[in-house]
Amino acid sequence: MGGLAVETVQWAKARGAGLVVEDLQFIHDRDVSAKFNRVTHQFNYRALLTAVERQAAREGVALRKVKPAYTSIIGRFKYQPQYGMSVHHAAALVIGRRGGLKVRRENVPKALRLWMQDRDQWNDPTYRKNDWSAWARIKRIMTKTLASHHQYLSAWLGYRKTLFSE
Repeated sequence: MGGLAVETVQWAKARGAGLVVEDLQFIHDRDVSAKFNRVTHQFNYRALLTAVERQAAREGVALRKVKPAYTSIIGRFKYQPQYGMSVHHAAALVIGRRGGLKVRRENVPKALRLWMQDRDQWNDPTYRKNDWSAWARIKRIMTKTLASHHQYLSAWLGYRKTLFSE
């Protein structure tokens, strides 16, 4: 992991760029439950992030941590169909936009917004407190809609045209 961290920081330094990572909080690391299993499984990721942070500090490369909230959801519904990439790459794009471009708000795509128009309370401005609540709402409604078609959220890209034509 140390070698990978050095390679990553050297790559960024050679291009005069900074690094953007998710600010993940690994809590309950001494719990003996299903949560403990997830956290210990994520140990390698935490070790890699720590190594990259240390190496970036040594080399003077800027490193910014951003909140990981709704990155996968925004990536799935906004950038995956637009650029034809995987959900993970689309989530990485959202993380990069938050950190590098300092994008504070991700607007809902027009096609999805039009599809959501006739859904309950979508147009009520008092209902949406912030942008993340809009994305949480999209996830909730889309999950229910796909479940009615006997599909999971991961099948959204394949059912997108079918759903929008309904």
